Amino acid sequence: MPNCGIGVDVIVGFPSETETDFSETYHYLSDLDISYLHVFTYSERNNTEAKTIFPKVDVNIKKK
Repeated sequence: MPNCGIGVDVIVGFPSETETDFSETYHYLSDLDISYLHVFTYSERNNTEAKTIFPKVDVNIKKK
């Protein structure tokens, strides 16, 4: 389909994410034939299960 585009949204820095998790995701996405990639950092929201997951990823690591 020549006029088709595929985009991927990715959240980085989800609680308990490790460098290994990040690296595996990075390499997986690098091999995909996608049109665009939108990467954004995880941010906590009240009243969500994710807020109770530890360890938290340091904000400086998420931005990196």
